[in-house]
Amino acid sequence: MFSKSQKVGKENMPIQKDKVLFNLPITKQWLEQYILVHNQSGSSFRDMRYSLTTLFDVSRSMGWIHNVLKDASNTASRINNLEDLSNIKVSANDEMFDHQKPILTSVCTNSLYCPLLQKEGNRKAVTWESRLLELLEKGYHPKSIILDGLNSLHAGHKLALYDVNIIYDTFHITQDLVNLRRYANNKLKSSSSNLYSIMEKLERAKDKAKIKSLKAQLLVAQKNYDDALSLYQSIATLCSWMQHDILVVAGYDYADRLELLGFIADEFEKLEGSALSHRIQPVRKTLQKNSEKLLGFLKDLEYELADYADELNCDIYWLWQLCYAQRYSKDHNKYYQFISKIRSRFKHKFHNIEQTVIAIMGEIEKASSVVENLNGRIRKFLINHIHVSQESLNLLRFILNHREFERSRCEHREGKSPAEVLHGESHDHWLEQLGYMLFKQAA
Repeated sequence: MFSKSQKVGKENMPIQKDKVLFNLPITKQWLEQYILVHNQSGSSFRDMRYSLTTLFDVSRSMGWIHNVLKDASNTASRINNLEDLSNIKVSANDEMFDHQKPILTSVCTNSLYCPLLQKEGNRKAVTWESRLLELLEKGYHPKSIILDGLNSLHAGHKLALYDVNIIYDTFHITQDLVNLRRYANNKLKSSSSNLYSIMEKLERAKDKAKIKSLKAQLLVAQKNYDDALSLYQSIATLCSWMQHDILVVAGYDYADRLELLGFIADEFEKLEGSALSHRIQPVRKTLQKNSEKLLGFLKDLEYELADYADELNCDIYWLWQLCYAQRYSKDHNKYYQFISKIRSRFKHKFHNIEQTVIAIMGEIEKASSVVENLNGRIRKFLINHIHVSQESLNLLRFILNHREFERSRCEHREGKSPAEVLHGESHDHWLEQLGYMLFKQAA
């Protein structure tokens, strides 16, 4: 831009010509709002201080930033304490870690409202129990709760919410099944490579003793390959049944799937005498120990279908048949063959009934992906903070619950905050709830 002989200075810098878009009155309250917005996006104290100095030529101490956040946290905590959690129907609960200290998290699967964000010294069952009992005082009593496989997590919920339907998160068991199938496939590939390697050596061999030795090795390699192939095919079939017949919403009713799940677990147990016993056994034990919880999402579906069957004055069997029919594409002949009897049963009401059943199925939750997503958003906040206090988490939870979704895959969430979705009524901007006045451009 400049020649070597040209001195670079203010007089040589290009003049930036730009018109004024609008005037912004920088007040003490505005600076505080600036700090709060940057804090919730994960900026560190030093980053916020640098932004103030660079953009506004304003110097503020680290202590001033701390006090702004502390005052806002106190206000947010008072609002959090008044929350009503009685509208939460299905909840996903989990924990994450910050510097080896657990943070207990919870989220409503429908509204994405976060009722719990608590830093603790441990994650024992009694710790979960005490926090859940505090939530009960605010009306928290969902029909179902989705949990992963941690024993203390399940024990704590059993102590505090013994009558709640517990759903074992289907994502983790699906991952275990996928990993088991992948491991069996790798073993098959390894035995196949070994077999072909010996066959190639045998073709090139000239010495009789060498040929005899390779033939003996070939017999062993062929048996290993046959065993690995048979084992892989069995594991792949069982895993496919679990993924596509058991752990999906569209399919058989609860009783039939529970029986099928027991059969699959028994078949896995028969394979434990193989070379992959150390991989198969943990999966089999999980299936047998948590069979009812793995199908917990079907209890919710059965409850909803039973209510709808009463409304239609028909047997729930027909609604389960409609549910099973959704396994087929409407472009496939099997779909129309399957629904022929159902259509003749409901006649002109068939289309509306089918759409209602599909809507009911769409509301069924079976994986803890929403709470994992929440944990990811919280990690973004934690990453630039050496130490995060409970006060900071209280403020973050308040903002997460009252900040509007700019976009959402679910129409009922778009343009609304989790609190608005949960309670069905609008509220002021989260900054206004903290006592600030939002800047508005002059008309």
